[in-house]
Amino acid sequence: MTHMSRLSRTILTALSAAIVVAAAVGSSSARNLSASSQNLRATWAGLELINTVNSVTVRCPVTLEGSFHSRTLVKVASSLTGLITRAILNSGACTNGRATLLVETLPWHLTYEGFTGRLPSIQSIKFSLIGLAFGIEIPGTNNCLAVSTTEEPASGMATLGAGGVVVGLRSDETRRIRLRDAPGGFFCGLGSGSFAGTGGLTVLGTTNSVSITLI
Repeated sequence: MTHMSRLSRTILTALSAAIVVAAAVGSSSARNLSASSQNLRATWAGLELINTVNSVTVRCPVTLEGSFHSRTLVKVASSLTGLITRAILNSGACTNGRATLLVETLPWHLTYEGFTGRLPSIQSIKFSLIGLAFGIEIPGTNNCLAVSTTEEPASGMATLGAGGVVVGLRSDETRRIRLRDAPGGFFCGLGSGSFAGTGGLTVLGTTNSVSITLI
């Protein structure tokens, strides 16, 4: 074997080892997500609650508070990530009807569902809320209730900006939750409810932004 052949073989071996190490590091770094805070507050100035029975949309200010179980979030679909422990809906400020959040059903489960974008550049994180119970009342028509489940979750996504800063929340209005009759309601079972609208996410008790990054 010539000196040049030995040198080429040594270089190829070194490059192969470097590629393997880089792949392992890249795989490891893409395995989890890190949140800058465990304690969260999500707010919507006008969250839309849609009742498909009569095609009515009620808009209400909504605040949800809770926490991640850990600042390290495992990227496994449908994994339990945190809890919503407090929910506020100002029914008196609703337009086009009334809505309520059934806070007696708290806590609600927050699950990780996936992301958009291509690693390592994640554009948004998808979450679902399981156990969320709400009512939609349309004066003079009907009164309906709904509870989100693993099969019919309330879902949305956190949009990420530079440095992983959460720059907004967007509800997934395509996710439908079956309705049922509340007292004074009728024909609710013929339709479904869903959420729409954009909101914001901050560290609980502050105005500081929340960041979610790959680790």
